[in-house]
This record gives sequence, C-alpha cells and structure tokens, in this order.
Amino acid sequence: MASQSSRSDKHIWTREEDELLLQCLMEMRDKNILAAENGFRPGHLTQLQEMIREKSPGCGIRAIPHIQSRLKTLRISYNTVYDLLNTSGFGWDPVNKYVTADQAVWDEYVKVSDTCP
Repeated sequence: MASQSSRSDKHIWTREEDELLLQCLMEMRDKNILAAENGFRPGHLTQLQEMIREKSPGCGIRAIPHIQSRLKTLRISYNTVYDLLNTSGFGWDPVNKYVTADQAVWDEYVKVSDTCP
C-alpha cells in the first residue's frame, strides 16, 4: 500500500511548471514575503502552492511533497552550476542558458569528480 501512495505523490515537473514556480518565487521575493533572516519564512510552501493553483488551476501541485522536493532539486542544481562557473575554464552561454567548456576541461572535471567521495 505504501508504494501506491508514494507513486501518487510523484510529480514530473514540466518546463512550464518550473518557470511558474520560479515566477512565484520571484514575486514573493519582490513583495518581501519569501525570506527570513535564516532562510525561508514559515508557510512559504503553502503560499507557493496557492500562488501556483491560482495561476494554473487543476495542476495538482502540492506544497509537500512536490514544491518542497522541487526546491531541493533546484538548490542542488544551482549549487552545481555555481561551483562550475567558479572553476577555471567554465563559462555560461546566456542565449541557450547552459554551462560551457572545452572538451578537455569537461574531461578533467569528470575525472576529478569520479575520484571524489
């Protein structure tokens, strides 16, 4: 029974939903209702859920587990890109919005990454 409920909690995010989530996060930031001193303000997930439901009725995205999980994934991706861009040899393509590097730089990065714990 637990496997059925965990499958129903699974949500595959579309590009449009990601953009909507980011738009809502930026709106909350602009209204100064997102961040507290030590991170997000209490209730931010519920606020995001309501904003998303207003802009995309019937999407079925819930604060927990969907938004909570997606924010964790986005944070990991952001940190990875941030680290790459602060590593010599990596750059950013602003048109296509992806990290760039010569093949030799990628090869060395992958080789070093494979040896890290």
